[in-house]
Amino acid sequence: MEKLTYPLLCFQLNENAILGILVGTSYQVVEANQNKLKSVLIDHLTKIYKKDGDYPLLELEAPTLRMIETTMRPTYRFGHSAFPLSSKVKIAMPLVYGEAEPNVYECFLPLLDESFYCYDIGQLDSLARHFISNSLDEKGPEEIYRLAGYPMPTLDVVTLKVKEDSFFTYTWNVTQTPKVLERLAERYPYPKAVQRNLASSPDAAWELDEYVAQVVEKLMQQRASVLVVGNHGVGKSAVLRQAFRKLVSFSKKTENEQSFWRIQAQRFTATSKYLGDWQETAEEMVWELGVMNGILWVEDIVRLLREGGKGVEDSVAAYLLPFMQQGKLQITGEVTPQELESMRRLLPGFVESMQLVELPELPERSLTVVLDKFNAHVQQAYKISLTQDALNTSTRLLRRFYPYESFPGKSIRFLGECVSEAIFHKKTRFTNGMCWRNSSAEPAYRSCSFETTCCSTKWRSAIFSTKKSSGRRLPRRS
Repeated sequence: MEKLTYPLLCFQLNENAILGILVGTSYQVVEANQNKLKSVLIDHLTKIYKKDGDYPLLELEAPTLRMIETTMRPTYRFGHSAFPLSSKVKIAMPLVYGEAEPNVYECFLPLLDESFYCYDIGQLDSLARHFISNSLDEKGPEEIYRLAGYPMPTLDVVTLKVKEDSFFTYTWNVTQTPKVLERLAERYPYPKAVQRNLASSPDAAWELDEYVAQVVEKLMQQRASVLVVGNHGVGKSAVLRQAFRKLVSFSKKTENEQSFWRIQAQRFTATSKYLGDWQETAEEMVWELGVMNGILWVEDIVRLLREGGKGVEDSVAAYLLPFMQQGKLQITGEVTPQELESMRRLLPGFVESMQLVELPELPERSLTVVLDKFNAHVQQAYKISLTQDALNTSTRLLRRFYPYESFPGKSIRFLGECVSEAIFHKKTRFTNGMCWRNSSAEPAYRSCSFETTCCSTKWRSAIFSTKKSSGRRLPRRS
């Protein structure tokens, strides 16, 4: 076991109270006697060390106490005006110093919470008076007189026992798990066993390779935060997922492995119980992402501007902004053009700290290629074939009754539901006739001549409500 010693500055406030300040830390304790005071500090340091393996980093050889006397005139300050008192005050401040390295002395002024280094012991007193004068000059007369009223201190030491091979280090142990990330986020990509149980829609970015390459280049080479912009359904999520998979696959071939963590904005504040709790959680998450070379994927990134406080200036986004600007945090997300304008209006600095990748809607030729690839995927994975008539009719149907969503997203979602229903009924071929039999079970839909591919109740009800609100009679199917 290795013994670490920390200097302890003790003030006898009265017969039943001793103030102890652990030099070089923020710990202060008041107890009835000096032995009990040391016992409380040792118990606390030991508890922190056993729990987290952490302890104060302070190495002073032969710490020494010296009283530095200085004289100053207390002054009231109001804005740019100063009103000095008529009399001066003589103050003796305790200075604790010790040799940290050969001919390098680390010095502490515990009552002022100041520290400095001295490279010439002959200049120690003058340096100490300089720092004392600067610190007291910023304080008001009340605080100066309070500091002058402290009794003469004594110097003691507190000893902490640690294992010689377990000194604190900032390197990440591979056996450790990121506690905050594991609790609030989920790692992406998912394991293969999980991916097999997901929806029938493929996790691919067909005809979007150009934009996937842009995201990969910005994340890997520029180490920037990325925001993918596009209308609903253009493939923003698909582009991000494909980029993440490429980066993870590439990082496995190198020693610098990269990780991606998927989170929702409300998770930052969902578990906070007191003021400042979610801020502490966010800082721990940023630290864990840094040591794991991780990138945070916020699904609903717009909500970061609404979570955390009453206004945007108190939001999670505003709190994370300095970490992003300093390069300590990489964030990715997706927004529509309307959401992007809203973010620029509310918190322009947050958008400026991210690089944009804009996705247009696919042209007709690319959409046909995507649908053909989807059909091939379904045939290979589920042994179900979609007829060309069903694909063409679904495109016309969605273009007419879902104009506010873009291709190919709405086609993939719609056909994915069709495939799920075909799997449920154990069908190997999906045709227009099968869709007609599914929709003809409800008399309200029989008059619709555009239901040839409508195999899901949710989609049928949405289309029927659209036609009903149009106010015109539709022709009955012959």
